[in-house]
Amino acid sequence: MQSNPASVKWFIVRNPAAGRGKVKRMWPKIRRLLQKYQIAFSAVTTRYTGHGIELAEQAVEKGHRHLLAIGGDGTLNEVANGILQQQAVPSTEVTLGLISIGTGNDWARTHQLSSRLEKRIQAIQKMSTVVQDAGWVQYTRRNRTNKRFFVNAAGMAYDAYVVKQARTQKRRNTVSYLTQALRGLYDFQPVQADIFFNEQQLNDRYYLINAGIGRYAGGGMRLV
Repeated sequence: MQSNPASVKWFIVRNPAAGRGKVKRMWPKIRRLLQKYQIAFSAVTTRYTGHGIELAEQAVEKGHRHLLAIGGDGTLNEVANGILQQQAVPSTEVTLGLISIGTGNDWARTHQLSSRLEKRIQAIQKMSTVVQDAGWVQYTRRNRTNKRFFVNAAGMAYDAYVVKQARTQKRRNTVSYLTQALRGLYDFQPVQADIFFNEQQLNDRYYLINAGIGRYAGGGMRLV
């Protein structure tokens, strides 16, 4: 059952570093537009990598059922993980919105969200929602098994290598991603992996593994 938009209070998780600091610069304008369209909200700010997961999980446990991420695909991923990891209610009882102000904005591109800020705020006000699948990846790091959800794409092997290298660049965009992709062609070695897909098991050495729900990754590249 869909909520009455007028009765909804959004819990906002904003990442001030997203979009190379653009979220921090735009927050006063975003706040004014939220007030203009009479959207009730409370807001918190992420302080470190992974903080969005903690904030979202705590918010749902405290009773919030409408969460709004302000940032890029990374911020969206963290808030989605907080919703999907919490145990208070089924994740389908929580609505997740996004004001996309990041570097890649791939999830927003898949869903054809407007690039105009006021249009995005209006979409939040209208509360037009869809149910989307989520994927999860289980991996081992430092002898510890971890689980991470994704709502856009999960890149492994060369894709993960390129993203890791691109994060060291001051400017993060499609150009920096492509630059690192070209630089790494001679350095990266394919990895041994087992892939279970459509009731098949594939064992081989792989250069690139990408599982996607959304169409785009890497700042607009249509990998899936």
